[in-house]
Amino acid sequence: MPAGYDELTDKYAGSSYGWLVVCHDSWDSIIKQFFGISVYWIDLQSWIRYKLALGLAVPDGHNAQACNDATMAVLKRYGIRRSDIVLSINDTMNTSLATSRLIVGTDGTCNMHLANLACDHATGKRKRTVNKEVVDSFEECEDLHLVVRQMIGYVWNKKAKSRKINYEKRNKQIGYNVIKVGIDNDTRISGYARMYQQALRCNWTLHQYFAHEKSSVCNAYELSDERWQSVAEVEAIIRSVCALSFMTQIDSRLVASASWPNVVKTKIAARQMTYSVVNIVPSSRSGEQSDKEDDYGGDGQWDGKTRWDHVPKVKVRAEQLGVISSKLRDRIQKELDSYFPYEAVCG
Repeated sequence: MPAGYDELTDKYAGSSYGWLVVCHDSWDSIIKQFFGISVYWIDLQSWIRYKLALGLAVPDGHNAQACNDATMAVLKRYGIRRSDIVLSINDTMNTSLATSRLIVGTDGTCNMHLANLACDHATGKRKRTVNKEVVDSFEECEDLHLVVRQMIGYVWNKKAKSRKINYEKRNKQIGYNVIKVGIDNDTRISGYARMYQQALRCNWTLHQYFAHEKSSVCNAYELSDERWQSVAEVEAIIRSVCALSFMTQIDSRLVASASWPNVVKTKIAARQMTYSVVNIVPSSRSGEQSDKEDDYGGDGQWDGKTRWDHVPKVKVRAEQLGVISSKLRDRIQKELDSYFPYEAVCG
């Protein structure tokens, strides 16, 4: 046990106010399902935040009552009572929220999951439905997302490894380093942003690859200059929301104590009037190297090994953003206000 746990238990257990935050989450597989429970608390003397994984359980089902019973059974082993719990936290699934209500009386979620939801709805990755009818979507932004995935899936197709080999060879011949670009999953905003950033880092190397492909392949899979520009602008807009998602996962006293200030910072960033956008230049110039200093005032072209911070960027004012990016900017602001309302931020 961390130092001070027993003393805190003796002091606070059974008191009229809670002092523990309980986190519960499940993991499913075709073999077996697991349900994990952990607790967090802050030592009021040292202001050190502790976390402790208490145990695994196998609930009788996926419903809220079964998850509640499994959680309380594990907590009971350590003498933790329901009155000791100030907050029960999990993701934003209905069963999770219902479990939190059973444990502590109120919904419990975390800023990371809320940030993910805000971005998913804003970008159109997740649609809103009422009675199975779609009432809110963003087809243009989601279409952009899908064509980026399609391009990546073509080059790094496991069933056609020769494409990856040709991609590496063609770039090696002109001294370009390459990296693999991963396709995002459906659970984290970080994967969405990372895919866009990795694709942008490979902007030049992908141009080199498609320059030697058939026109039919290029038309089907290569991004146009306009779409590359949209990718760069979308990445710049969602960057602040991704930062919030990352921040809430860091085990730091300073970060933990600045949760809502970080939310406010993110909401302000979503309304900024100038964005730092990767400097996309026409693909017709992807082979030019002599005048790149004049274009960028720096290293000019870059390859897969170039650090993200060193990829050339330009300042773009909000009114100069493209149609997709401008609409996304408005939707991001709306979703952040919906998931992090002013009243909750200001207490």
